[in-house]
Amino acid sequence: MTGAARASAPMALTVTIAIIARNEQANIGATIASLAAQDLFTAVHPAPELVVLANGCTDRTVAVAEAAIAGQLSGRLAQARVVDTPIGGKSRAWNMVVHEVASPAAEVFLFLDADIELAGPDICRAMIEQLLAQPTAVACTGHPVKQIARKRRKSAVDRLSLNVSEINRHDRAISGQLYCARGEVLRDIWLPEPTPGEDGFLNAMVQTWGFSRPTDCDRVTQMDRVTHYYEPAPLGRVFAHEQRMVIGTTVNMWLFEHLMELRAGEPLGPLIGARNASEPGWVGQLVSARAGNRRWVVPRKLLFWRMPAIGPRPGLRDLPRLAVGLVATAFSLVVAVAANVRLKQGSAAGYW
Repeated sequence: MTGAARASAPMALTVTIAIIARNEQANIGATIASLAAQDLFTAVHPAPELVVLANGCTDRTVAVAEAAIAGQLSGRLAQARVVDTPIGGKSRAWNMVVHEVASPAAEVFLFLDADIELAGPDICRAMIEQLLAQPTAVACTGHPVKQIARKRRKSAVDRLSLNVSEINRHDRAISGQLYCARGEVLRDIWLPEPTPGEDGFLNAMVQTWGFSRPTDCDRVTQMDRVTHYYEPAPLGRVFAHEQRMVIGTTVNMWLFEHLMELRAGEPLGPLIGARNASEPGWVGQLVSARAGNRRWVVPRKLLFWRMPAIGPRPGLRDLPRLAVGLVATAFSLVVAVAANVRLKQGSAAGYW
């Protein structure tokens, strides 16, 4: 189908675009400009709505977002809402977008982080079309690549960083940086408040029908092409970022075990929403109970998961991957020790 055909016969689809941002004054303007270049705005009818949820921001994220929307998307949206909430936490912000701020008529949600660059003008439309083309799929996830992948001349550090990213990539798993999902399913999901592993938890909720059925990875479809570029955490923040990933994964594993033990016959999203409202500290209490008096609580599989799978007789081709895996694993062990301390302190549930 040509661009002209799409423009004259747009899809009848109600879309909510959501950007969750925390202290992104330096990036959100460029992200909105990248969004404004999308052909999605002529491919669907009615015009999409845009929600920017600024959570716990202490900078000018709200003002920059409002200016960028006025300058880049004026007259192209059904409505635009920039919501400033003083309470931080991405899971809490996600719940606000889906259950309080977005139009209840949204058939598809398109979530994107405030610091990415879309890889082409058709990315958003292509992701939604891929989702709708697969009736059993609930979400379509993007394919992220670091900005340094576009450099013609890459340093040894650049190549190491890109190799580590490939080792870390998970197929058919929602990338919180960019994904779209069916509104009717998301409205039955609540994320625990707070939790540092919100993307992984959402992925599990989708693939298990809210922990009421066995995992079905086909409920998440994945784009084969690169969909967006992102800047990795600066060196000064890499350790904190990795620590958050380990803490988030560990907390999620405990949450999964707890919810699976309920043996629910129906999706547990509403139950999680009710517990968020009636027991604000329930996630922290669960983390403390699971950690108990043990000295070591980080799952051991998180210590060596970055080691690549090598056959019994590794060849010369395997040596670079093995070297990268050894370096990444050594770093992971140091991160795991710090994460273990945080988990034992009882402050992990709200770690950012």
